[in-house]
Amino acid sequence: MMKKADLLFCCFLLIALSFSAVGRAQTFAGIGGGGGLTPSTGVRVALPLEVQLSEHVFLFGGPAFILRRNLELLRKLPANRDYNSAEISYLSLPIMMKIRLDWEPVRLYGLAGIEVNYGLRFNANGIEDYRLFRERIDFDEVVVNRLDGGFAVGAGIETDLHRDRRIFADLRYYLGVLDIDGVSLGEIYNEGVFVTLGLMMPLSLSRGENR
Repeated sequence: MMKKADLLFCCFLLIALSFSAVGRAQTFAGIGGGGGLTPSTGVRVALPLEVQLSEHVFLFGGPAFILRRNLELLRKLPANRDYNSAEISYLSLPIMMKIRLDWEPVRLYGLAGIEVNYGLRFNANGIEDYRLFRERIDFDEVVVNRLDGGFAVGAGIETDLHRDRRIFADLRYYLGVLDIDGVSLGEIYNEGVFVTLGLMMPLSLSRGENR
């Protein structure tokens, strides 16, 4: 699978390209939220950023908070407790290319790129003596890596509102390629399908539109 250094290099390269494009292209920012369509993904809250590179091509990203569940994490937990689920809250940075088809009044688009995630909190849930319990787990104690990363693809629709504001909805699939198990003998990868709804607003206009 992909090495951490390779994924981080791709991430930083795309970030550099996005900053170089902001000064000469129309830029949008917004807010979005949603959740998983599979048990492996929970709630997701995002602050999307979009830079228009050409008429139909955009650079899409922005920080997000996402909750991921993985049953493989249960084998990393102490055997003397009756755990039934484990979840990690991540700070996520997707960096994706967006191709848009301008079919008014609704436009279709596709997304593809990479996503780098940093684990903020590791929680485990279980039942003991007929009572539910929730416990915070230390990443280092159970040897789980905080850094996760992988590829993301998706498709969605968007439509314009007043004064260049627009709403969007998309469906994305994430496939982790970094092993989050800190033990060399084991392998744990994240994946999931989730939907996002949001609103985008213009931050800046290209020079031609400012005249």
